[in-house]
Amino acid sequence: MATSNRICLQCGTPLAPNETLCSKCGARYPEPSNIDAMQPATTPNQGPFYPGPSQVGSTSSTLSNSSYGNTSFSMGGQSLPPLVLPNAEYNQPSQTIGAGGIANIQENQPLPTATPARKTPKIWLMLGLLLLILVLLGSSLYFVLNRGKSGTPTGTTTGHITATSSAGPPLFSDNFADNSKGWSTGSGSGYSSTIVNNMMTLSEANHKIIDEPIPGNTDVPATFTDFSVTTTFTILKADQNDSVGLYLRGDENLNQGYFIDIFGDNSYDIVKVFPDANRDTFLVSPTSSTDINPVGQQNKLTVIMKGSKMVILMNDKVMNSISDNGYTNGQIALFAENGTTSNGINVTFSSVAVYPAPNQLPG
Repeated sequence: MATSNRICLQCGTPLAPNETLCSKCGARYPEPSNIDAMQPATTPNQGPFYPGPSQVGSTSSTLSNSSYGNTSFSMGGQSLPPLVLPNAEYNQPSQTIGAGGIANIQENQPLPTATPARKTPKIWLMLGLLLLILVLLGSSLYFVLNRGKSGTPTGTTTGHITATSSAGPPLFSDNFADNSKGWSTGSGSGYSSTIVNNMMTLSEANHKIIDEPIPGNTDVPATFTDFSVTTTFTILKADQNDSVGLYLRGDENLNQGYFIDIFGDNSYDIVKVFPDANRDTFLVSPTSSTDINPVGQQNKLTVIMKGSKMVILMNDKVMNSISDNGYTNGQIALFAENGTTSNGINVTFSSVAVYPAPNQLPG
């Protein structure tokens, strides 16, 4: 006799083959179509399969009361992927839940650490810094090498003074190669003026003055206002009262102007001459100077006249500087004067040149 395998799904009471209502709880048994859908899985020669302790393991009671109680873990025994529960600390082994319960699947394996990327050198930044350093070093070197240097010089330094060069072409110049300039040379009793062997020679033995004005046009001496005149000369014979030098801003009769006297004893003076000789005045009294070379040696005399200013240089050294509101224009002459105590003076001139007065007077 066959045994019915129908049971009440509500209370589990066995039901007769044709019984549709449970005699115990009164629950309706589902239709056959619904029974097939809800029938537990079976295997050949076996009854219904319900997972028991041997299939679920010792933790089945714990799982049925957990948050997984309404899942297939407690109802159908269906196989699901294992669930990994991470521990709070990463250095502890992780756990997994499967058919056999919770099991360790990792053994103290440290988390992989990220390897920092290699820092490549910032070559352009390095090159920029190097270039900046080179520029700074070059600027510092330039400053050190040029420290103390001034701009374009206005003159040349000689000894302890600055002789200012005149700009532009000369107003007059002669090196006495010949008498093409038209000097008033000649000779007479006790005096002579000659141009021979690239020199003008003046000789005077009458206790007078022999002079040679710078020639102009049509036998008339040239006149100058502001100028710089330089002459080179050598005194061959003279005593302390004989002199040679320049006559400046004068008239044709030597009755007015300025005399710059260089004496045979290495002294000099500056005299302002008037038409009335009794008024002649020393602007600089006879004064000895080591800047003057002795008799027999060449000297270079420069006089700059600009307005009321007069600067005298001997051998490119400032010997004196004065101011006078007297004469403003006149001729320039070379001269030699025989004093009262000698039997004559003899001097040679090797050059003379006149330039416009410089913008800046030497100090």
